[in-house]
Order: sequence, then structure tokens, then C-alpha cells
Amino acid sequence: MNTLPTDSWLSSTEIAALIGRSHDSVLADLEDFASSGRLPENTWRRVDYPYLKYNIPRKIFINISVIGLFAERYPPNLRDRLNRRGAEILAAETLFNEARKESKRGYLDMSAALQEYTIIHEPESANSLDYMEEARLIRFVFQGTYDPIERDYANAADLFLLSRLEDMNAVLILLGESRKARQYTLRNYAIKMKAVAEKLAYISKVFGGAIFSGQ
Repeated sequence: MNTLPTDSWLSSTEIAALIGRSHDSVLADLEDFASSGRLPENTWRRVDYPYLKYNIPRKIFINISVIGLFAERYPPNLRDRLNRRGAEILAAETLFNEARKESKRGYLDMSAALQEYTIIHEPESANSLDYMEEARLIRFVFQGTYDPIERDYANAADLFLLSRLEDMNAVLILLGESRKARQYTLRNYAIKMKAVAEKLAYISKVFGGAIFSGQ
């Protein structure tokens, strides 16, 4: 199976809304374009919903990587709308992927700080730190509870904030700050970083859609 250059897809219903045409018309265009072989097999997919009694139509999804190819069949003004939307989704996907990398790096930085701290302070000593307890601290500062954080379903804004909190906690651990002091510092830091994260959330809402929700 060929690997797609992007995991992002545009549905026939969104295409119809973008170009101001009926969904049936767009479905016909997509089916004709795909069945004629002008779209590679792994760049489109049909979804047939079995709930016809609820009037839910079938959809065709087209990979963003070939949206420009499909857009060529429309007049310039409609083509521009589709290409613009494709570019927006690709930009949103790139930002989300970077946020996931940052979140992973934050996790690794905090783990490394704990290992270094443990080397300095013998594991048996009262000063030793446990990763699970540090993870609980991050959860509490981040969401006000100790419930697990599902990173796979987090959006870009949440992943950004998590990475920054873990980075800051790593620094505070190496500085020898107590857990209580770190919690106070992290809560104040989170307030400042949340403003930045909210800007990412706005970008998510405008451009990213499901991309930023991790779904």
C-alpha cells in the first residue's frame, strides 16, 4: 500500500459547501473523476452510511494531497476555494504534528531530569522523586484533577501547554525546588502559557477541525 503524503481528507459534503454546489453534484464529479483513473486509488475513499432511514447521505473523501488535481475541473474561482482550503488543512496538520513532537520532547526532558536528580540523590533517600508522582503533578496543574491525560486525543493547544509544563518542571527539578514550590510555580506558569495555547486553539477551530482534536 502506498503511503499518503498527508493523513488529512476533505469530504464531499465540505467540498459542496465550499463551492456552492449540491452534494449529489459533487458526488457525481468525484465518482467520475475517481473511476476514470485520474485519481490514484489510495487518494480517495467512499463511505456508505447504512442509516438511510435517517437521510444520511453517503460521502466520498478525497486526500488533501490531490485536492489541487480534482480542483482543476472547476472554474478558477471555485478552484481557488478548494486549493485555499487544502492549504489551510495542510498548515493545520503541520502545526499539530509539531505540537505532538513538542509534547514527546517535554516528556523526555522531564524523564531525563528525574534520572539526573536520582543520580545525585540516592533512590533510597527521602529526596528521591518518582515519575508517576511527577506525572500526577503535571495532570493536576494542567486540568485540576489527577485523571490520566489522553495525549492521543489532545488538540495542538493542549499538547503545546503540556510540553511547556513538563519543560518547566524539568528545570525546577534540577534546581532542587520542592514539590510544593514547583506546583505553585507551574500553576502561575500555566496561566501565562494558556493565553498562548488559546491562540493555537483558535487556529484549530478556524482551520484545523478534526485535525487539531487528534481524531
